[in-house]
Amino acid sequence: MPHLRHAGSVTGMATVSADDQARVRELLAALTDALARHLDAVEHRTGESDPKVFAAYEHLRDAFMAYDDVIYDVHDEVLPVEVVEFADDEEYVDEELEGAPAADERLVNEPEAGQPRRNTSG
Repeated sequence: MPHLRHAGSVTGMATVSADDQARVRELLAALTDALARHLDAVEHRTGESDPKVFAAYEHLRDAFMAYDDVIYDVHDEVLPVEVVEFADDEEYVDEELEGAPAADERLVNEPEAGQPRRNTSG
């Protein structure tokens, strides 16, 4: 784990102020809190359209976007995650998986490592 400086650090050629470091850390803490709150809402959901899960999702999305912005602004770093936005009335369909067998079917039909593939059609 890298050593963290509290008085400022160097990112590339620019010095990062202690205030900027604190802002990044604050938004990271808010993101991890939002993740925990979202998990709690999911674990205690009362149904498919639980408003607490939806609210936790929105809070998590907002916390992620704030952290994504600050990590880029302060450290010129891009995160390997992206928020997918879609309208409330738009059904999300992963075009790559459309028409593909369900995940559990793929797992059942996939051979174990080193095993020949069995022909399951027929």
